[in-house]
Amino acid sequence: MPFYRETILWFSPSSWDRLRQRCREAGLTLREIARTTGTDFRNQFYKHSPATSSQLEALGDTVGFNVSTVLGKPVKTEHRTVITSIKPSPELAEFIGIVLGDGYLSRKSIVITLNSKEQRFAEHIINLTTSLFGLKATAYSLSENCIQIKIYSKRLTELLVDFGMVRGDKVRNQVAVPSDLFPYRKEVVRGLFDTDGSIYLKEGKYLNLSYTSYSKPLLLYFHSFCVENDIRCTLKNRDVLIQSKDGVGRFIELIDPFKARECNEKCV
Repeated sequence: MPFYRETILWFSPSSWDRLRQRCREAGLTLREIARTTGTDFRNQFYKHSPATSSQLEALGDTVGFNVSTVLGKPVKTEHRTVITSIKPSPELAEFIGIVLGDGYLSRKSIVITLNSKEQRFAEHIINLTTSLFGLKATAYSLSENCIQIKIYSKRLTELLVDFGMVRGDKVRNQVAVPSDLFPYRKEVVRGLFDTDGSIYLKEGKYLNLSYTSYSKPLLLYFHSFCVENDIRCTLKNRDVLIQSKDGVGRFIELIDPFKARECNEKCV
């Protein structure tokens, strides 16, 4: 699994004092504890900071007595998701396509901005975030016409940057799709289209598709995918236009965009 759930425990100062005394009686120094457990427990013993369940388990294996009995009942318990890695997958490709379209990376969070009419798509993004990373994304209403999804995780932003994503302004940085996602181009294009694409009726009866991007690498990525998959399209300025009946049908069948599922004979 690319993530796991960690339990964080807070104890009273007197509990930490008891544990520190028992460690002294056992003849263990902080240096010895750090060497065997990977944690020196200095912050816990002297600043009464919390510890993780795995840290306490490792300490118990070292000291030879029941650490939980000495500490007693914690005053507070919290569960945290720890992300160990991210690996290329269809779901990750779609998520990154969405972020490249309507999102951006800051130092500690991922932010995705949508139209307020896209409530079901927002729910889809929230579910995708949980299944991929074990994290809870939160949706906020910014205005009558705008909602924002925030995913708070410094660790995730660092992993995404290592994977090839870029923090900050996408247009200024002319962002591109990470090369490791090449086997999942279809899913990347789905994410791109569901954020920066449109489905509309031309002249009231012809279904057309368009994709718009101010990032030239993304625009060319989308266009080349269509060309390579025999989807008739036109590259024009900052748009890729799919206007033929066959092209529209093939794109929707191949990509299965969320917008097409939501369309139901209405323009998006």
